Amino acid sequence: MFNLADNQIMEGTQACQIWGKARNYISQTLKKYPNRFPEGSIRKVGNCWIVTRFGMSKLTGDNQDEFFNHEPIREIDLNEPTLLSDKDAMAMVDRVPSAFYKFYKDHPSFFTEQEMRKFGRNFILMPSALEKYVGKTYEEILEDKQKEQ
Repeated sequence: MFNLADNQIMEGTQACQIWGKARNYISQTLKKYPNRFPEGSIRKVGNCWIVTRFGMSKLTGDNQDEFFNHEPIREIDLNEPTLLSDKDAMAMVDRVPSAFYKFYKDHPSFFTEQEMRKFGRNFILMPSALEKYVGKTYEEILEDKQKEQ
């Protein structure tokens, strides 16, 4: 099962910091050499790049073993799960993102780390987090959105 709390999944600027690269290293690399990252090791969710340790290791040739306490590198496919940015999730249920931020601030333990994680200034959610927030299944949410259109 996919786990957003996995320490081998990180926000792009955090990865750049860990590997000692400039903040724009990932976006610049993607512009110049779009195929340098292995399939599924990087993904843009909303306006946030999410990258795996595996992807950064393949890109840079450095595993950052000490930073990760010599934990083995695992391949994690970021293309597999449905991931939602906070803004996209709230748009699906016709709520403004500020309502979600207020709810999270008032109920910080409502979501598990596996289903929602803050990356920099962005929240990334699994469908299960959105389901808990609105009290409907993800399929029901999608159906409701299709009916509106």
